[in-house]
Amino acid sequence: MSVQDILNKIDTLPPMPAVAVKLLEAAQDPDADMTEVAGWLERDPAMTANILRACNSPLYGLRREVTSVRQATNLLGLKKVVQVALTVLSSRYLTPSQEGYALAAGELWRSSVASAVAAEMVAQRTRYPNPSTAYTAGLLQDVGKIVLADFVADAVARIQQRVDEGTAWQEAERQVVGLPHPEVGATLLERWGFPPVLVESVRWHHEPERAELDPALARISHVADALTMTLGMGLGADGLGYGLREDAVRALGIGSSEELQEVLADLADRLARAADLLQAPKSNG
Repeated sequence: MSVQDILNKIDTLPPMPAVAVKLLEAAQDPDADMTEVAGWLERDPAMTANILRACNSPLYGLRREVTSVRQATNLLGLKKVVQVALTVLSSRYLTPSQEGYALAAGELWRSSVASAVAAEMVAQRTRYPNPSTAYTAGLLQDVGKIVLADFVADAVARIQQRVDEGTAWQEAERQVVGLPHPEVGATLLERWGFPPVLVESVRWHHEPERAELDPALARISHVADALTMTLGMGLGADGLGYGLREDAVRALGIGSSEELQEVLADLADRLARAADLLQAPKSNG
């Protein structure tokens, strides 16, 4: 086992479809043509079906059924539809079981979507200027686990021993297998061509004080991860191996434990309305 073995495995993963980066760019472009973006998505019937299923979730509170991607874009806005499309695209990577982390099929997916919803909610509450970016950061923060799970499987006892001695899980991963899952995830997103702020957020979501490009985004992703685990989601082998950084909470302007509990209750309510989103989309081949 070596760092090069991990990097080699990254190279064997099927790449995220190029449309993912195009969607992220369009979401940040105030002059983006919504009809053109909808057209990109409508070329794939399975993608269209999954987007419509997600957009018709009670989470979005639409009063009428959405029957086309163009209609969804008009009703929800471009950023929201891009957010949903990226959720669908990521499902093929996040849905399989990750046995090294003791996560059954679908568990990493559900916790990732929950973290995305939590990140968007925290971003809105703390007036972060781009909640949809926060959503994407939360969604992809644990993507490195899909690569590292096989390496962790043979080393989990040694990792856990170091955690029991007071080492944070991601640092124990670094010490035992060579790279921690946030670094692996960031490397994966770099190779897929994702924006640097998202790469940074994934890299430092357990250590947000180390972020430089957009520290607030890393803090939001960090808090979202903690909230999701508090609700019992994603509690695999590493579930209790991290601590909530109180300085990150304060820096976001969440001033008390009571306010944090309010955020948690709000998240639980939103996830109850997001039940459809927590079911993995059907394969789009």
